[in-house]
Amino acid sequence: VILLLLRFNANPRARNASHSTPAHIAAAWSDAGGLGALLDHDPSLLEARDKFGCSPLLKTAVYSNASCMAELLRRGARADATTCLGLNLLHCACFAALGSNAVVGAILQHPHCPHVDAGTVWRDWKWAGIVKFFKAAHSVNQLLRCESSKLAIQFSQTSTGVTALMYAARIGSIPYCRTLLAAGADPCLRDGHGRTARELAELFGPFPVLQDLLAHAERHWKPRPTAPPGLLNLKALGAAEVQAA
Repeated sequence: VILLLLRFNANPRARNASHSTPAHIAAAWSDAGGLGALLDHDPSLLEARDKFGCSPLLKTAVYSNASCMAELLRRGARADATTCLGLNLLHCACFAALGSNAVVGAILQHPHCPHVDAGTVWRDWKWAGIVKFFKAAHSVNQLLRCESSKLAIQFSQTSTGVTALMYAARIGSIPYCRTLLAAGADPCLRDGHGRTARELAELFGPFPVLQDLLAHAERHWKPRPTAPPGLLNLKALGAAEVQAA
């Protein structure tokens, strides 16, 4: 269908209300063939940004589209790209509640993977029902739709140092946390409000099994060199865990 539309002079640089290009939409929902057809027609779409600062590659992480992620990386998409809020590729993957642990593992194995303990800057939510809301939200896209609907949400002080492990703890993902810990993520780091990943799991949970896992990781944590990107041994996690969503 994409090839047919391009043949009839469809505009590959068109933008929707979120300033997303067809490449962003394809990166979220299409296969590598459809996305590749768009990029063959207009290579400049590779690093196009929507109004949230997402590139097509970051979009594949949010929607756990492994085939499109591989295609974009093969074409040289920047693995160090970040959104307007400073979320990198690993953050985006760990922020997706319906994501795939295989995608998180693939990012960690990439030679230009963001550092596993890289922190970001975001604005904490100040809203009475925010914990319940985060538990019900299934994706970043749903969060953004909620914000654009002008619900009673306000921003409070800026919080810094939010790591991928903290994002994974917020959504209660045991597979994500296991993979990140195996890659050398530090469970003792604290965000701008002084909270560890375990404390965030307790705040946004309860996730008792995950809290126990993170508490055990804290007790036995010893600073050590992070596994070099591309050398993460996912076999140590067990095939079932790596493939778990």
